[in-house]
Amino acid sequence: MAKAAKQQRALRRGWTTGTCAAAAAKAAYAALVTGEFPDPVAVTLPRGERPSFALAMTRLGENAATAGVIKDAGDDPDVTHGALICATVRLGAPGTGVTFRAGEGVGQQAHGEGVGQGVVVLADDEVIGQGQECRPLAPRRE
Repeated sequence: MAKAAKQQRALRRGWTTGTCAAAAAKAAYAALVTGEFPDPVAVTLPRGERPSFALAMTRLGENAATAGVIKDAGDDPDVTHGALICATVRLGAPGTGVTFRAGEGVGQQAHGEGVGQGVVVLADDEVIGQGQECRPLAPRRE
């Protein structure tokens, strides 16, 4: 049997779905507050890296803003590579902090504590809600 060829180059780096969601959420929040979408939008990752993401779609309304980023999984064979990852930010009642709600396509907890809640990795939750009082991801509204 022939030996498998050795990798000749480093793998191209990609981004997690959560990092793309954080970038989209940050852009949507900025637009809701300022009326303009930052493009590109940078996020700070848990290890201090600051990647920037181009926005693929934006929508600004009176009380909500939506932004979307195309996921680049790099050389990782991820089924979400090329997916449009969107986040919508809506104004809430004063003093209520930040509440995450699972949108279309977000996986839901199937067993254990939090059945039916959207699944968000803690590190992504922290990146999205930097400097904000965050509440757990609420169940998806049908």
